[in-house]
Amino acid sequence: MTLRAPTLLYIDDDPALARLVERGLTRAGFAVVHAGSGSQGLERLAQGGIDVIALDQYMPGLDGIETLERILQIPGAPPVSLTR
Repeated sequence: MTLRAPTLLYIDDDPALARLVERGLTRAGFAVVHAGSGSQGLERLAQGGIDVIALDQYMPGLDGIETLERILQIPGAPPVSLTR
């Protein structure tokens, strides 16, 4: 029986940092999906299959706090870690 790697949704507007985080978390056993904005993150979350979310606090447009508020309104939403 093969276990599926947990899927982490990383929401951050910094593509260079996203590549670095993805590399590290992939080595730690996660499948990483990157969204470049709060809106994109919410769209990806709606598609399903996300086990945990790492969310940047400071983003243009829909910032991390606003994105978090919307995520918390979703029944059964995965756990979220808010980063700086």
